[in-house]
Amino acid sequence: TPVLVYLFAMAIEAATAYSLFLVGMTSLTGALVKQRWKIVSFRTAFLFGLPSLAGTFLSRKWIIVSIPDVLWESGSFVLTNDHVLLVLLCLLMMTSSLILLLKKDLNYEADKKPELRHLMCLGFFAGLIAGLAGVGGGFLIIPALTIFARQPIPAVTVTSLLIIASNSLIGLVIFFANSPAWANESSVPGLAVRNRDASSANSGVGAGS
Repeated sequence: TPVLVYLFAMAIEAATAYSLFLVGMTSLTGALVKQRWKIVSFRTAFLFGLPSLAGTFLSRKWIIVSIPDVLWESGSFVLTNDHVLLVLLCLLMMTSSLILLLKKDLNYEADKKPELRHLMCLGFFAGLIAGLAGVGGGFLIIPALTIFARQPIPAVTVTSLLIIASNSLIGLVIFFANSPAWANESSVPGLAVRNRDASSANSGVGAGS
């Protein structure tokens, strides 16, 4: 998302949508490739992924479209929703990293059932963040599955890819249903269409002369 915002000058809403597409496709590819290891926990993916999908749906369908572009303005300083969402993303990534680094007593127990209440609540929260920030939510999913599902990192990584792909793709579908970004000239497809039209126009002028 930051790359699309700062390098491609895209609006935050369109940037999060295209980020969801990129994350979703790479995660889905990774999950399919790693499935041959037979370590994907479909039960955990369902218990975590279903509330996560609900959170993504909620954030993309109603929350993100209701956030005003300008949240606060004072003189020359303008606080926009772009700034808030990017700062929120950075803070959450740093927090989840610290949790994994400082958590020393992780005992992986393959036969122990996940703590369902915590797992489902965290799934819903991860879905909200995924929809708002335009990420798959892996930086929340992996700590949650590691701590509450008590699964080893290799299994958590592959299972999280399946959840991330689902979150990302449902968020993208909702975005296009609400606001067709392909018609927006500030979006990547919009820029491609505009460049194609400009090339066609130049070709026509050249042929006419």
